[in-house]
Amino acid sequence: MGRGVVALAVAGLVLAGCGSANTDPWREVAVPGAAGDTAGQCGPVGVMDVPAGWKVEPPNRTYKAGALYIKCVITTGKSEDGTLEVYDSHSDTVPPPRQVIQDGIDPGNDPTNIDIRDLAIGTSHGAEATWTTGYQNRAFVYRVESTDRTMLIIATGAKAEKYDEVLLPAYLLARKSIHD
Repeated sequence: MGRGVVALAVAGLVLAGCGSANTDPWREVAVPGAAGDTAGQCGPVGVMDVPAGWKVEPPNRTYKAGALYIKCVITTGKSEDGTLEVYDSHSDTVPPPRQVIQDGIDPGNDPTNIDIRDLAIGTSHGAEATWTTGYQNRAFVYRVESTDRTMLIIATGAKAEKYDEVLLPAYLLARKSIHD
């Protein structure tokens, strides 16, 4: 009987471990406090809060997400934590938020499980998406009314064990705090 109880206990631990990973791509986690913001560091776009330990840096190369160009990256400096990539429109003719998201998901990365929803971000009509490319990705679009520009913020590149713990909280802080 003792061996059966141990086997059940071990099986319970294994099952609990497998079931503890949240697979809901729209999940929310606790948002950290702000330790700074992106004012003046990402060009003439909106401002969002940055958690402690995260830095706003210029991109290491020029690249696009649809019609938008990267302006800065927000990172802990550790690749396993992922990054927040901030893109900005260069023209007044930008498609609606949902189309900005669709155009911003790079088909070269073989995205799967793409899900897009409309939502209000701040006082603006926006959109948000989730998808996978070997790791979980999440993005939102915000229209900066004061400059008539559009921003796309993509959370990407975190190792699976770091997504909920590090990248998702930083992303949710950015989404919650963004403003003109």
